[in-house]
Amino acid sequence: MMGDIPILLTELAETNLLDHIVGKNQEISEKSNLQILWQISRALEYVAENNMVHRDVAARNILMMKASVVKLADFGLCCKCDEETSTFQDSSHKRFPVKWLSPEVLINRIFSEKSDIWAFGVLCFEVFSGGQELYLNVLYYEMLDYLQDGYRLEKPSHASDAIYMLMLRCWDKEEIKRPKFKQISEEIRVMLSKENYGYLDLNEQKI
Repeated sequence: MMGDIPILLTELAETNLLDHIVGKNQEISEKSNLQILWQISRALEYVAENNMVHRDVAARNILMMKASVVKLADFGLCCKCDEETSTFQDSSHKRFPVKWLSPEVLINRIFSEKSDIWAFGVLCFEVFSGGQELYLNVLYYEMLDYLQDGYRLEKPSHASDAIYMLMLRCWDKEEIKRPKFKQISEEIRVMLSKENYGYLDLNEQKI
């Protein structure tokens, strides 16, 4: 604590995920990408289990440590959800990264695990596209209409059909139809085991 302000300390990271992946989509293996996404999904599963919402899930906010271990970071927008609704309605004038936001956030500023899941889908696109620009030629003020018209980010060339289907489910216009992080982490674990990749032995600890 610094006065009344909580402080989160972690070991020094080598870089962030965005810098790690930019321009390297042909160099980083699917196994490595899936291991990274599995760790992130586990971390966000823990956030959701504690009835909190991160609100800024993006590659730039993931720290890359040694041995391909990643850490969820940048909790500046993280907040506690309502106990009854498991949502948080933001009434402030804070600015948010529009191209990672779900339709319900753009319309009503209502955040929940399901809005973090939408952003996780965008993060998956970042990872498998090598950090390509999101929604090229779509302006910020056009985003809501673009999404409501049913358009989504296209399948990255290095993403499997299974991974892209997971992204599309994260971007379902109906929040209730999006998977939970517990389900996502299990699905990624299964992908890793089916491909005989194995996955990081973190003693089932959440990151």
